[in-house]
Amino acid sequence: MLDWLKEILGDSYTDEVDSKVTAALKERYVLQSDFADKEKELNAAKTALGERDKQLETLRSATGDAEALRKQISDLQAENAQKEQAHLAEMAAFRLDTATERALSAAGAKNTVAAKALLAAFLKDAKVSEDGTVQGLTEAVDKLRTGEDTAFLFDAPKAPELFGAVPAGSAAGGAMGGYETQLADARKNGNNAQAVAIINAAAREGIQLI
Repeated sequence: MLDWLKEILGDSYTDEVDSKVTAALKERYVLQSDFADKEKELNAAKTALGERDKQLETLRSATGDAEALRKQISDLQAENAQKEQAHLAEMAAFRLDTATERALSAAGAKNTVAAKALLAAFLKDAKVSEDGTVQGLTEAVDKLRTGEDTAFLFDAPKAPELFGAVPAGSAAGGAMGGYETQLADARKNGNNAQAVAIINAAAREGIQLI
């Protein structure tokens, strides 16, 4: 949720507006978390290049027999391989942490640090795929969000607000009730795409939901 947008728009704020603005921002700007990922990778690459330049300079100035030189090269190769593995592990942990933060924020977590602590057992073996997703993360977060002992860590889903009066027992009233129930279920499940689709379907029948 874009809290700053809600403060600006006040009563004019809706989840649909929030979704559209968020999508527009992603198209035009780089997310701060994505920028941090790239910056961290670039800094690590610069450090690695600097270290290897120093190693090459040491080899250029080395004296002694060929066997000693070969051993020195072999030692440096092993050292560089260990550093590369450590770097890959560090970046994987960083990407997993970023993905977890996003999932918790999207679910309405009030305190991502506290919520993340409860995911420690799941995150221990979790891995980020090439497309940036983490298998099972959505389900794990949703289990916390709906759990009897952990739901308090998340903001409660908003009930849909209706505009306009509809006569009791009318066909429109029945349709509105159906859409209202569907929308509430979609929001409860954290399915924003489905919620938008329900709102659009209701609008085509002259029913306005937010």
